[in-house]
Amino acid sequence: MPPSPRRRLIQGKQRIASAAFVGTESQQGKIVKRFIMEDGLRLVTLWRLWITTFCVFQLLKAVAGADYIVGEHFVTGALWTNEPGPSGKNLSLLQQYELWTKSVKISVGDTLIFNYDDKHTVVLVSTQEMLNSCNYTTYEDVTSPTPPTAYTVKNVQPLYFLCSVGKHCQDGQKVAITDISGGSTPPVVPSPSPSASNQGRWLQSVRGFRWCLTLGASLLVLHLIVR
Repeated sequence: MPPSPRRRLIQGKQRIASAAFVGTESQQGKIVKRFIMEDGLRLVTLWRLWITTFCVFQLLKAVAGADYIVGEHFVTGALWTNEPGPSGKNLSLLQQYELWTKSVKISVGDTLIFNYDDKHTVVLVSTQEMLNSCNYTTYEDVTSPTPPTAYTVKNVQPLYFLCSVGKHCQDGQKVAITDISGGSTPPVVPSPSPSASNQGRWLQSVRGFRWCLTLGASLLVLHLIVR
């Protein structure tokens, strides 16, 4: 087991003290310099490990998909619900979900998060017509056993979600996501310019890489100093 920093400091002081008695001033200086260089090299090694970990984290964050809460900033409580609540703009629940879809730019690999209580479901229907008429005679149930439901976007095909409980769909608890980017198949609707949320995600990644470069330069200077 390697000695603790405190133990190494004590050992270094003991070596310096011994040199003061049995060696010349030049020998004492060499011991001090060697002790400082050893600690400096250990510090450089720790910096290398930290910077590598940080850069890998930034890379994974840039490549991984983003999380989007369905209805966030537009539906009261950012919920998957059939109760619109006070929107502040006299909008129906369906209009609030439509505004949310226009505010985000969904890509393949992103995750849609549906926040709700246990009296709702999350189901997929095949067409816009089925969504408009709340026709869910055939559907894919993607509801999680316990809320929330997290759905990862697998391709660029449009997604039509609704709640199959009672008349919740007729109340406006449905959302269509028709503009999905990424993958090899072109999207059904031409993609507009990226939303501010996606731009923010990439800007954060760019800032992270800039930090990597700055820390890397600092590491190089530190390495030159202790050589």
